[in-house]
Amino acid sequence: MNIEKSGFPGIFKIYETYSRKENVKPEDKKEVNLKKDELVLSSEGKEFLKALEIAKKVNDVREDRVREIKERLEKGLYTVNAEKIAEKVIDDLLNERI
Repeated sequence: MNIEKSGFPGIFKIYETYSRKENVKPEDKKEVNLKKDELVLSSEGKEFLKALEIAKKVNDVREDRVREIKERLEKGLYTVNAEKIAEKVIDDLLNERI
């Protein structure tokens, strides 16, 4: 297909001419009705947005807990209960399958 024969350059030129504000004649400006996009949120949406903004402010890392564990590690007092870890892993695996 030959693009030149299909009229695309002419259409593009017309679009370019009328899309520029400086090329629109004063009498044409009256006919142009530009609408702006508008976003309207429901009350549930507004509540969700507010909750999301609050959640973003909350730190994901519990710094007090991290500091406590670091101190216990440095002192050699931090022990891991392998049985509890194994139980938790198994529980999580079983819950994923359900």
